[in-house]
Amino acid sequence: MKILIPPKKEQPNLISTLFEEFLLDDSRKRSQQQVVSFSKLLIEQSGKLREDSKPTEEESLQLENLRNTLNNQWKEQSDLIAENKVYVCYAKISLLIILTLVSVCYTMGFLHILNVNDIWYPIVIIIEILMSLVVLYRLLKLRQRIITESQSDVELGTEKQIVLETMKLSYTEQLERCVDFYSKEVMPLKEEAKALSNHAYLWGILCFSIFILNVSIFQIFCVIEALKQFNKDLTLALQILANALQMLPGISFIAAIAFIFVVTFLRENAVAM
Repeated sequence: MKILIPPKKEQPNLISTLFEEFLLDDSRKRSQQQVVSFSKLLIEQSGKLREDSKPTEEESLQLENLRNTLNNQWKEQSDLIAENKVYVCYAKISLLIILTLVSVCYTMGFLHILNVNDIWYPIVIIIEILMSLVVLYRLLKLRQRIITESQSDVELGTEKQIVLETMKLSYTEQLERCVDFYSKEVMPLKEEAKALSNHAYLWGILCFSIFILNVSIFQIFCVIEALKQFNKDLTLALQILANALQMLPGISFIAAIAFIFVVTFLRENAVAM
């Protein structure tokens, strides 16, 4: 009678597991610190099971690929930080434009209600626009500085690289160095890029909220004025209502974009809806 010995299950490759942890961690419900702790635990367990401390030829190639991957991740995250900083500037510029328009409209309305002399209209509005232009200039200057610094880093080659001393370090020590590089250099960049991305989304949501709120207030005001004019001047009342209705398609489109913006923000941050 033959005794069938079940085939020995192959252990998953440690470096492949680290690749998966470093590259796919954003799609999992796991924090960056948990990724690092889990990776260090895997390396520690692997070191206890290994007989030879030196990596094989195949493992050396995998270590080199892991090193290149981490170096590329550092570069990608650095570029992403600069890109997100520029997006934050654009979001602030958009908010500035919206606030300027809202301020001008409300200023004209208040001056009209207070029966202020028409000569003050352009003076007050020009002051508001000049103040906005000063802030706009500072934001554009900040944007240009961010782009210039990012380009100078590329030209000067100020990139951080992980170096593995293959002749001196053991297999587990080289893996530990990779994990340390990820935790000290790559992980902080990922967190900063994520925070800047959230800031850009929040500034954008604020822009949409202010715009939609003020347009809605204006429409409500038009409806109230139309109701007041129904008994006095029916033609004028219908004209006011028509002007208010003409804005509905535009505000509905902007509201739809704002909704998509909010949903994207919630998905990026894994918020349950």
